Amino acid sequence: MEKIVKMFVLMTFVVSFAACGGKTNTQTEATTDENAASQTETVATSAESDVLAKYEELVNKAIELYPKLVAGDAAATQEYATVAHEIAGIAEELTQALENLSTEQQQRFVELGKKFNDAVTAGSAQQ
Repeated sequence: MEKIVKMFVLMTFVVSFAACGGKTNTQTEATTDENAASQTETVATSAESDVLAKYEELVNKAIELYPKLVAGDAAATQEYATVAHEIAGIAEELTQALENLSTEQQQRFVELGKKFNDAVTAGSAQQ
């Protein structure tokens, strides 16, 4: 079980680093209607913000479950595995959409990964 936790932490760490370096300042293809492009961007940013909020919720849940997991609580272990799987899926989705995230959203994504990593590292050090 400890290997699974360590792999998850490592994956979160890697995704966080990918988020830090993945942003480039390339322009998307120009459109003739700037208002339509702006509306599309607003909708995309809103959707990504919703995904980021769900990611934060799951990270907080995983942090809450981690001490129970370490203590050997079977129910918490199963729930943690489910939450970890969802976190990985959302992190992948956010990583793929990284160039569409605002700078603030990118920072939030990285901070959440660091928050999770710090919580797990601190929990592992207490063992």
